[in-house]
Amino acid sequence: MSITYQTRLRGKPPTPRITCTVRTCGVSISQTFPKKEAAVSWGAKTKDSIIRSQQLGVPFDADAARLRGRKRTIAEITEDIRERQYLHKPDTDPRPRREWSLGRALRHYKATVTPRKKSHDREEIRIDAWMRREIAALRLDQVTAVDVQRHVNARIAEGLAAMTIRNEVFLLSALYRHAAKPPPPDPKPHSGWGLDGLDNPVGTVELPRPPAHRDRRLQNADAPGEPSEEDRMRDALRAGPDGKIMEMLFVLAVETGMRLSELLAVRPENIRREDGAWVFALGTSKNDDPRKVVLSTVGEAAVSMLVPIAKASGRALLPLGTTAVEYRWAKARRAAGVKGLKIHDLRHEGLSRMANKNLTLGELKAQSGHRTAQVLMRYLNARVVEVRRKLG
Repeated sequence: MSITYQTRLRGKPPTPRITCTVRTCGVSISQTFPKKEAAVSWGAKTKDSIIRSQQLGVPFDADAARLRGRKRTIAEITEDIRERQYLHKPDTDPRPRREWSLGRALRHYKATVTPRKKSHDREEIRIDAWMRREIAALRLDQVTAVDVQRHVNARIAEGLAAMTIRNEVFLLSALYRHAAKPPPPDPKPHSGWGLDGLDNPVGTVELPRPPAHRDRRLQNADAPGEPSEEDRMRDALRAGPDGKIMEMLFVLAVETGMRLSELLAVRPENIRREDGAWVFALGTSKNDDPRKVVLSTVGEAAVSMLVPIAKASGRALLPLGTTAVEYRWAKARRAAGVKGLKIHDLRHEGLSRMANKNLTLGELKAQSGHRTAQVLMRYLNARVVEVRRKLG
């Protein structure tokens, strides 16, 4: 078992390139990088992937390992998808059939069903991942639990997170449920396919266990006079790109306990005054139920700063996309020296603070949008110091 590095001069003008070679478990694979840091990272991950493949008894995917090791152009990505997507020639009968390959069924699902979902962008990425696998060449009615389990084992060997793998498999299960669903008398493009008796191959597949529920909260200062995590994050966000918007997003996330997607969807017309209080009137949320989120005094102050700008521009209250927010968040977190804090953790923080203010369970559910108390309780994370103070 070894990982070796070799420096060579390539190109005009000559520039140093680092070749990393991994040899372990009878497998030898090399990749070239412009910097030593990238080569070391790739070498360690590739060695772990080879070992996991051996332990799980699945073939090591050398092509996938090499692709992870370098940046790819749009042309390369497009060509790869075209070669491995198992494209079919035009059919005189466009209705889904059992004889379709899984890849073709996924493409049809992506074109007709996925666009109607709130998380359509993420589902499209998962569908593309499925269509790059060999399983996509199998007929829809020939995919078995063994095939899906082999896919799961291979993804584990590649080092993917448990939730990433689980979400991929849940998508496949949803496809088969949709395929078996009978269409209504007046079917639409997104209606069920009516493939009666089509077995869902996901039922007996053993999936990796999901991670434990997060309970991350904003931490207080380590010592008197030092800034807390909240202070440091607000300062870093304010100093970064779109500083005012990002800081107000932070404030509203903590004050409302809303999801990031919900906050980014708020427009001036969603802000109303009812019974002497300002509320966000959300037409829909993750569970498709409309709800009203009452704003605190701090939340109202943040909104009053943002509304004039939003009305003048005709844009959302927080005119940024999810990707832009996550990039700015990661940059601010590094600048603030805060580790392991995700944007979604602010939802935990906000709802936990509301619970500390003695809101009833019904009031908390109305604010959070959770249908059940069981799910809501995952977001109520008491600090040890708060519990100790209440115990006396």
